[in-house]
Formats: sequence, C-alpha cells, structure tokens
Amino acid sequence: MFPMTDEFDYDVFLSYSSKDKKVVRDVADRLLKDGVKVWFDEWVLKPGDHVPSKVEEGLEHSRVLVFCMSANAFGSDWAHLESGTFRFRDPLNKKRRFIPLRLDEAPIKGSLAQFLYIDWQKGGNARAYEMLRSSCGTGENVKNADLLPSSAQTPNVEGRREKRGDQQIHFAGNGKGDLEGCQFNGAGEQAVTVKAELVARIWDVQTGRCLRALEGHVNQIFCAAWSGDQHYVITGAYDRTERVWDAQTGRCIAVLNGRLDDYRHLSIGLNRDASRAIATTYTGTRIWDIESKRCIKTIEGRDHATLSCSNLSSDGRYALLGYYWKTLIWDIESDRCVRSLEMEGGNGLVKFSEDQQFAIATGDLATELFEVDSGRRVRILRSYNNIPLRNSIWSSDYRHVISAWGSDVHLWDVESGRCLKSFRPEYFNVCGLAWEADNQRIICADAYGSVRIWDVRKTIADQ
Repeated sequence: MFPMTDEFDYDVFLSYSSKDKKVVRDVADRLLKDGVKVWFDEWVLKPGDHVPSKVEEGLEHSRVLVFCMSANAFGSDWAHLESGTFRFRDPLNKKRRFIPLRLDEAPIKGSLAQFLYIDWQKGGNARAYEMLRSSCGTGENVKNADLLPSSAQTPNVEGRREKRGDQQIHFAGNGKGDLEGCQFNGAGEQAVTVKAELVARIWDVQTGRCLRALEGHVNQIFCAAWSGDQHYVITGAYDRTERVWDAQTGRCIAVLNGRLDDYRHLSIGLNRDASRAIATTYTGTRIWDIESKRCIKTIEGRDHATLSCSNLSSDGRYALLGYYWKTLIWDIESDRCVRSLEMEGGNGLVKFSEDQQFAIATGDLATELFEVDSGRRVRILRSYNNIPLRNSIWSSDYRHVISAWGSDVHLWDVESGRCLKSFRPEYFNVCGLAWEADNQRIICADAYGSVRIWDVRKTIADQ
C-alpha cells in the first residue's frame, strides 16, 4: 500500500518512453492550454536535479497517471515505467486514477490488458482528447464513466453488428457504471454481481429483481462465481477471506481464511457440488476443502512464471492453472502436473467444460480451445486489431463460443473459426456473458447493470 496525499500539486503525471517524447509533448501542451496541471519531465526537471527522487515526488503529488503505451514503452523502458504505476492501479486508493493512453498497435503487456484505454494512435481525435481531458480535469470535474473504448477500437468482423437486443433488463437499484463483475449461473436465469462495496447481490435475470443480498465481508468484494450445480456462490474480498453462500437462502456456509500477504483475487471458483474451492491471488493459488474449511493445496509460480487465473474441474480433482504463456492441468490428489497446454498469448481466464472434455483459455489476443485428454488445440479464435480479450464461454454442445472483445460481443463457429455475428451492449464495458440452457440466446451484462439478451437461433441455422 502507498500513502495517499490529501492535496495534489498536479492533476496528471505523464509517464512515457523518451522515444515517444514528441507525441507526449503535444498531449502535455493541449492539456496545459485547457487548464490541466501537468507533470511533464522537461517542464519540471532542472540541471542538477536528482532525477529518481524528483520523479517519485511528482508521482506522489499527482492525482492521475497517464501511462503512454507503445512498442517503445514495452521495450527496455518497461520495468522502469511499470514501477511507477502501482499506487495508481491500487483499487483501494480511491483518490488516484490510472489511465492508459495507447500510442500505437503494439500488443498490450501483461496486466494492463484488463484496463480500458484511450486510443491515441495517429495523434488521437477530438473524442479521444475530450475523454482524456475530462478524465484528467481537476477535482470533481473528473467523469469516472467517461473512459470507454473509442470507435477506433471496434474489431472489423464479419456479420452485422446488432445494437438492439431482443430483450433488455436492468438490475434495479444497481447504480450507474460501477459493477466490478457479473457472473451468470449455467442456465442464465440468475446472476451474482459485485461492486466496490461489502455486499454481493443475486438477481433474477428475466425481471431484474434482486433476490438476495450476500452480507458478511468486512471489506470490498472483488469477485464471485457459481458452483456447477448452481446451488452455491463463492465471493472473494479485500478482507483476505473467501465466503461460500447458499444461493437459495443467502446464508454463508463457510468462511475460508488462510492468506497473509495478498488481498486481491484474480480469479475464484467452486467445483460442481461446492465441496472444493479455488482462489488465485498475486501470491499463488489455494485449494480448499469446504467441509473442513482447510487449505489442502497451495500452488505458487513455476519456472519464474506468474499465475494469473484458475478453475476447478466439476469433480474437484483437477485444477486448471493459467500462467502467462501456458495453461497447466494439475491433479490435486497426486499433486502433479498432468498436462501442459502451450498458449500463444497471455492468459487471463481459464475454464473446464462441465464434462471435463475441454479446456478454454482466454488470453491477451486469442481464445484457445483444448481437448483435455490429448492436450490437442482444437481452435484458436484470434483477436482483431490487438484488442484485449475479457471473457469467452462455449455453448453446451461445444459448437459455438461467445467472446467479449473490446467493446463488442462476438459469436463464433468453433469448427470454422468464423465470426458469425457481433453484438454491442448499451454501455460497452462488458462484465458478464452467458448462454441460455438451450443455446438459443446469449446474455450480456455491462458495468451499468444493463442486461441484453439476443436470440441467435437464426444466425446459427444460417451459418
């Protein structure tokens, strides 16, 4: 944790590679003319200054960090530039803000892929600059919901983009633009949502009515997931605990507390009958026996690789572990790796199919479907224009996949790898996806609590 300054001398600190100075100088000039107080090194540093200490002072006294992403920034300057971002990326540090500014088409590195960025390729445009200026403006003038992907980020895919859903619901009383995540149950009938607060909520998807409030955490909840049988929900929070809930009654049936030095969950999950739980944080993955509330296995990084996500098989015997360039299948009983699945890009989300025949991995720039027994890669669904992926879910017959990429949801045919159609939620920031049980409709939730449902029967029949 970093100390927080009550008063900031600068509205924005510009972090960039020196090779991009010409572009960044133009950004700084435009912001300054609009009254934004900018920390820009060539304006601040003077001969004789101790550069590291002056930079640290500038970071400490700046409210917003604009991180200029480029091939140059992701090169030799990467480690130095990244080290200055952590206090701004800390979700508990509410007084600061982190804004990625994309200068070119270089693939976005590591954990930065989870952040929405402002597209500044070819010098940006009027809309991109207005988004940047309003996000960096002083005090209460900052619009927290303004940072949305620009039209330049939209993939050029086959098919007509459908903006109007066949059905639209809103989770009543959710508030605006603040969902951290939304997880649908297997049939898409209910959803559990988490925000930056102490309560998770279960909703009826068809009516938008709140069915239950899950209360008990003493710090903000970050993520949630359903058990395979849809009877239980698990939540992870900054209070260093995971809680397992009866989804029908809202009663907490287990509190899991075994973490010491990490607080942010990257992923969390239950097996089918909620007899085991898995939780991945920055310092490793822990697997729990729910009845005894005992941690039965701790798995850390291997070969200097960092774990980023995990999932349990429906019977609770196997763990799917996502590392940056590979996915491992771990036998929990024998405590050994039984399969290594090589990835083409960074790993952000992994899932077993309900029957454990397939594994799906959503990386930085592709979704990959594997056959578990053989380890054979069945299909790679590649991102367009280096747009980061957020989620991918296959249909129960494994013939189709829906993915949230950039500002759109895409429907894919697995056999051909072809995109059949694209859909756009109302407010762009997709935080939840699901298939209905009969594979005839897809469901999408955005951060505003708006749910769109699209009927895809005709699209699939016409392929």
